[in-house]
Amino acid sequence: MPYPIEKLQYGLRRRLRELATPAEAYALQIAAPNYSGLQPIQMCQSVDDVEFCMNQHSKLSIIGRILYTNGTRHLNLADNRIYGPKTISVNNFSLTDSPRLILDQFRWAPTGLDFDNCIIDASFIQQLAAHMERPLLTLSLHNCSIQSETVATYKAYCEPPAVKGASSFPLFLDAFLQMNCTTLEHVDIYSNSLSVLDIDKDKFLTLFMAQRKETTFMFVLTCTPNEQEFEKKLNILFSDQHYERLLTSSPVKEKKIYVGFADCYDCEARYFYVVRK
Repeated sequence: MPYPIEKLQYGLRRRLRELATPAEAYALQIAAPNYSGLQPIQMCQSVDDVEFCMNQHSKLSIIGRILYTNGTRHLNLADNRIYGPKTISVNNFSLTDSPRLILDQFRWAPTGLDFDNCIIDASFIQQLAAHMERPLLTLSLHNCSIQSETVATYKAYCEPPAVKGASSFPLFLDAFLQMNCTTLEHVDIYSNSLSVLDIDKDKFLTLFMAQRKETTFMFVLTCTPNEQEFEKKLNILFSDQHYERLLTSSPVKEKKIYVGFADCYDCEARYFYVVRK
């Protein structure tokens, strides 16, 4: 239950400041910048991006790229300051790693959030979502497993206008439809399995048709698939009844779908689909 800060006695405000994490103290001072009892001032340093990486021994490294420079450095959390990154990458986290490791000294107002090689659950994501100060513009999940996934988990993140790299796309699809989302700009989906194309074709068509004129959906397979199975799945999802396949070039100013697969050297196949007129 919310409790008004002004009703706290000065001594209790001082105690609140002592118990608050750096991120919590910063949020309190933003909400009440001139209120006595919430000092000292919590310093915040802006950075371009921050990468949280957990090694095989469960030791966390935090690397930041400072604004207006090309260099990176390990961030020092001992000075009790907080950092405000534009983009955040979370790598190699597992179910045993607490999100508190990356919440206490960081301001969670990034435009982009990337998960790579993570095994996490709905609780982990919900805790991050509770600390988000604004909707994301891009969200990327690569080689991730999310336990106990629910549509509600994603609705905390998937605010328009754009989501990138949504590897658990069927859940995002349901979330977008429930939100009546019509403002997606770009959705990029990367997968090493043909199962990424196992999407409800009617739901996908509904979402795709509801988007703005120049929306692009991109499906990229990072493996070389069985050609017959690949074609079969394409024909089911993007049937001739609703789509037209273009084999040569991408339409510039038209709602479109890109499908391709690649090896480690170059793209092996590219298909473009537009709505059949």
